[in-house]
Order: sequence, then C-alpha cells, then structure tokens
Amino acid sequence: MRPARHHGSVGLNEFGPRLCICYARRSIEPQAQLAYQTININNGSDVAAQVHFDNVNSLVGRIGVRFAQDFGTPTWLTGAPSSFTAWVRPNFWYEFLGDPKTKFSSATGFIPFAADMGGTTFEINTGFSTDIGDGAAIYANASYLVGIGEHADGDAYDGKLGVKVAW
Repeated sequence: MRPARHHGSVGLNEFGPRLCICYARRSIEPQAQLAYQTININNGSDVAAQVHFDNVNSLVGRIGVRFAQDFGTPTWLTGAPSSFTAWVRPNFWYEFLGDPKTKFSSATGFIPFAADMGGTTFEINTGFSTDIGDGAAIYANASYLVGIGEHADGDAYDGKLGVKVAW
C-alpha cells in the first residue's frame, strides 16, 4: 500500500475600511476578500486500486458588510475594559475554480469522480466578543451558508467559540 502525500499553499487578501457612526457606538465595515489555495496530492494505492488525484485549485472571492454595535457594558473583572460587541455580517461568496477530480483504477481503466464546487454562496454570520481584561477576549459566532443558482444543492452551518489573547 502506497500512502498519498500532499502539500498545499494559500494566499489571502482582505480589505475593508471601518466606517464609524460614533454617536451610537455602531460601525459599518464593508469587506472584500480574495483567497487562492492550491493542493497537490501524490497518487496513492491500496490492495484494491490505484488512486490518481488531480491538483486542486481554489480561487474564492467574498463581498460582505459587517454591522456592529459596541454596547460598552461593564465586564465581570474589576478594572477590565468595558466592551461587548455584537455583529451581523451578510456575505456573498463566489468560487471561481473549484472543480476537483479523482480517478480510481478499474478493470476497464480509470474511472473519474468530479465535483463542481464553483458558484455563488450566501452566508449570514452573527456573533459577539467581549473583553475580559489583560488583552484577552471571549468570542462566539455562528453562520448559515446556502448555495445560490444552478448548482446549489446544499447548505451548511458553522459555529465557533473561543478565547483570543493578545500579548
């Protein structure tokens, strides 16, 4: 059995000036992002078949806007900064390249399996972060994604909970 080996790389650029509506501690942040990723996987095999992997390339763009509100509520730590920020962020994603292909050997030759992952996706993301002092913050967010258009045949959910620490 020969295991598949792989390597990949990614490039990412994000832009979005923050527009502050200062009297209400609200902000509107238009966002644009472009990410390129490539993964190269060597062919592999087991006792039943050989597997050939095509190189996988992805170029995805995102346009969205983040609406945020800083409530400035006191934290539970004495002397800690008082910040509680909640947001909602609608996004449109577009995959320009996503068409991975894998081929499996058979008695009649290699059989290709392909996936068309290109197209448009709409995402709604919401969450919060709160400072807990000494450069630390707790955050949580949740997202719902749904495909739009001809090849839209699924949706996805995503959630994160964590602690950020700056030093």
